Amino acid sequence: MTQDWWGFASKSESEYRNVMHGQGMDRLRDHNILIGCEEEIEFMETIIALHGGSARGGRALDLCCGAGTMTDALQRRGYDSTGVELSETAVGLGLRLWPRCTFIQADTTDIEALPPGPFDLILAREAHPFSRVDDWKMQRPLIAHLLSQLRLGGGLVIAHARVGGGMSTASVNFQRMKREFLNEGFRGGGVYSHFPFKHLRFRPPGLRTLGSVSRLGILAQRILRYRWLEFVVLVRVRAGAATQCG
Repeated sequence: MTQDWWGFASKSESEYRNVMHGQGMDRLRDHNILIGCEEEIEFMETIIALHGGSARGGRALDLCCGAGTMTDALQRRGYDSTGVELSETAVGLGLRLWPRCTFIQADTTDIEALPPGPFDLILAREAHPFSRVDDWKMQRPLIAHLLSQLRLGGGLVIAHARVGGGMSTASVNFQRMKREFLNEGFRGGGVYSHFPFKHLRFRPPGLRTLGSVSRLGILAQRILRYRWLEFVVLVRVRAGAATQCG
């Protein structure tokens, strides 16, 4: 874990304890998504569909889920959702707040500790193995494993803010990720911006339009110094698609 993440994780743990002791959920506004979960899920489902998949409903895996606000949103949207989180306090809070969901305390980088698939949607949103961590030796086998756990038509979505939240370390290299994993068994793309979709209610008719609008959205947010999320998606379109790590 980088120094950036150690500091952030320490602050998160303190706020999870505050909420466990009766303080309001707004204490988590800098550590968990509190509003707009449904719009983000719809955006991810739209991208997956445009790449030939279909992730609506089924099983969902929410990596580094924090207190589980997104895990719960996935459950409410019709998924059988499981959240994985390193913090015991956050897992306890998630179990208290969202009893319909499943939560597992585990290190996401420990492949053996992750629940088995197949999954229709695997989400790594601002997740430690990929956000503000630039360690391809660790990330590559983890991505390969996650792709192997997708159901046919399912999608892996990785999303993070490029820089922000007091962190300066580079994140997983999206372009390298696409070069190494896009093959005849997987489709996908990005970098996609959810800003026009979430805030302007824009619904892209196709991938070309989505890509163009995303580039404009990312450019505008960089100019405005707005802390945005960037998304990459990989969709399993052929059974037995190769995910070798060699």
